[in-house]
Amino acid sequence: MKKKIVFFPFNGNAIEALDCLDETFEFIGFVDDSPEKIGTSYLGYKIFDRRILENKTLKVLAVPGSPASFLQREEIIASLKLENNRFENVVHPKAVLSKAVELGTNNLIMAGTVFTSNFKMGSHNCLLPNSVLHHDSSIGSYNLVGSSVIIAGNVRIGNNNYIGSGSKFKNGLEIGDKNLFGLGANVLKNFGSFKTVYGNPAKEK
Repeated sequence: MKKKIVFFPFNGNAIEALDCLDETFEFIGFVDDSPEKIGTSYLGYKIFDRRILENKTLKVLAVPGSPASFLQREEIIASLKLENNRFENVVHPKAVLSKAVELGTNNLIMAGTVFTSNFKMGSHNCLLPNSVLHHDSSIGSYNLVGSSVIIAGNVRIGNNNYIGSGSKFKNGLEIGDKNLFGLGANVLKNFGSFKTVYGNPAKEK
């Protein structure tokens, strides 16, 4: 039997997630808090308010966040008040995951993403297409990762970071929490937390 799933909220991440669903899922619709969106539809799929989440048979993919709002992701997802087993990973059929990868839950992994051996990832992450995450590295929870990001081996990235598309991380780095890495950042050294980082080589703003 297929798993019935809804996406929250109705945003760009959720729209792109539609193309990541495989035959194990039946998509029911979107969930949003905006009165202007609730009751409308997109590609024939209705946009519901949160009351639909009272149906405990529904699985949920929650993908809020943007460069402007990524720091609120954990709070927004927690506001859904769902048990952990209600969340689902959605992995595009054309993503490549090593057998030795460890994943949490509520992760969206888009097409062309490659996870090599012993990569570990927490929960509530969103990875756009064509990123490569190399051996023995890890990324925590509540991160947004743009397209075509390269994370070399033995890199440790914390929680609730925004990593702009085209960014690259040198092997062996330690990255903290709640940082914003700009488009194409070439990260060659460690960064702590609450930083805005950009450039080649990447530096703190």
